[in-house]
Amino acid sequence: MRPWLLAGITFALCASLYLLTLTGVHTYDALSYILDVDRKPWRELFHPHHLAYGALGALIKGAAGAVGWTGSAERLLQAANALAGALAAAAFAALAGRAAGEARGGGGAPMAGATAALELADFDHDGDLDFAVGWQLSPKWRSLPYWVTIWWNQRGASGK
Repeated sequence: MRPWLLAGITFALCASLYLLTLTGVHTYDALSYILDVDRKPWRELFHPHHLAYGALGALIKGAAGAVGWTGSAERLLQAANALAGALAAAAFAALAGRAAGEARGGGGAPMAGATAALELADFDHDGDLDFAVGWQLSPKWRSLPYWVTIWWNQRGASGK
């Protein structure tokens, strides 16, 4: 499947799920942000831990107000969070789809018949993580001198 198509499907599914399951119960932080956007002037919306959240919420509420929204920022902020989460999931799906396509050689390009794998384990039993990258190739690729590469996580006597 093409990465952009996978991303589009992921976005549609996640956005639908998130928008259909908005909460009616909020934490103290969530409620304080909602009330800040609803009641505070612009210059008081910047929070040291979430610099843009209040200001972005005010922009969203202002845009919604321009088209007739008269309610609280609660649902607007939830919808913005849902769409941002769906966008993040779609971006991840696109990257994962692209990486899977590249590992397969683009799905039919010159590497057809080859698959790749990355394994993480303690292969040498020394208590740290080692990496193994392996290739399973079609018979026409027998000229490759190796089929697995292992990066041992070796340390000196000092542990560094």
